[in-house]
Amino acid sequence: FYLFRLLCKLLKDYFWASGLAILFFSSPLLVYYANNYLTNASALALGIIGLYHFYSFYESKRTVSLYYSALFYFLAGSFKITGLFMVFSILGYLIIERKGILQLSNSKFRIFKRKIFQITPFLIVLIIIGGWIIYARFYNTQHNSHHFSTTIFPIWNLDLEEIQGTFERIRKLWMPSYYSKYTLILLGLLGLSIPVNYRYIHPLILTLTILLLPIIILFILFQFWTFKQHDYYTINLYILSVMILAASFSGILNRFPHLSRNYILKSLFVVFLLVNVVYARKEYTRRFSGWMNENSEFLAFREIKDKL
Repeated sequence: FYLFRLLCKLLKDYFWASGLAILFFSSPLLVYYANNYLTNASALALGIIGLYHFYSFYESKRTVSLYYSALFYFLAGSFKITGLFMVFSILGYLIIERKGILQLSNSKFRIFKRKIFQITPFLIVLIIIGGWIIYARFYNTQHNSHHFSTTIFPIWNLDLEEIQGTFERIRKLWMPSYYSKYTLILLGLLGLSIPVNYRYIHPLILTLTILLLPIIILFILFQFWTFKQHDYYTINLYILSVMILAASFSGILNRFPHLSRNYILKSLFVVFLLVNVVYARKEYTRRFSGWMNENSEFLAFREIKDKL
C-alpha cells in the first residue's frame, strides 16, 4: 500500500502506481514469506514505509515526515538489520549535498537545510541497532553460540568450485522463486534504461538508486555463501527492485508522457500482470505440496533409515 502511495506521488498516475506495486508483489518469494514468521519480509515492508515518508519529507519539507521515516527504519532495522540499506543511501545523499558532488546536489534539489538536526534521527537509529548487534555478537561469542548469524560469510572465503556451485544452486533452485524469468528480464531492461533516461528521472530517486547499488553489491559479497542455503536471504535486496521500478518509470513517463495514456500498452501490461500472478500462485502451491515440501513426495526419505 505504501509502495503504491510512493509511486502515486512520484509518477502522478494511479494505473502505473498500482500496476507496478502489484508487479513487485507478484514475486513468489514475497508472497510466500510475507505470510510466514520470518522477520525479513516485515523489515522490507517497514523500510518501504520509511522510504515513503522520506520522499514525503522531500516534497513537503515537514520535519515530522523525516522523523516518521527514521521511526519506520528503526523498526525495519530492529526486525532485520538488512532493512537499513536505504538509510545508508540517505546518509550518502547527505554527503553528496554537503560536498557539492555532481549536479545531483544542485541547490534546488537540496533537502537537508539543517543538516545536523535533520540527520540526527538516522544516526540514532544506526547507533542503537549497531550497539545491539555488537552486544549480541559479544554475548553469543562468550557463550559459544553459533545458532545466530552475527558474522559474515564472504565470497573470498570460498574457492572457485564453491563459488560456481553457489551460482548453480541459485540458478536451478532459488531463482524461480525470485520472479518469473520474463519479469527478471524486464527488471534488467528497466535497470539499463536508467542511465539512458537519467536526465528525466526524479533527482532524489536517481541519486538514492545509484547510492543503493554499491551497498547491495557489498552485502552480496560479504554474505555470498548464505544465498546458496536459502532464498529468503534475498528478501531485503528487493528494495533495489523498488528503486529500479521507481527510477525507470519516472524517467520513461517523463520522457514519453504519451505512454501514460496509451491504452494498448496498458492492456498488455495488465495481461503481463495476470501472467505473473498465475506464476506466483503456481510457485506458491509448489512450496506447500511440491517436491520442496518434505511432508509430501519426499517424506519417505525421512523414514528410510528405520526401514533399513
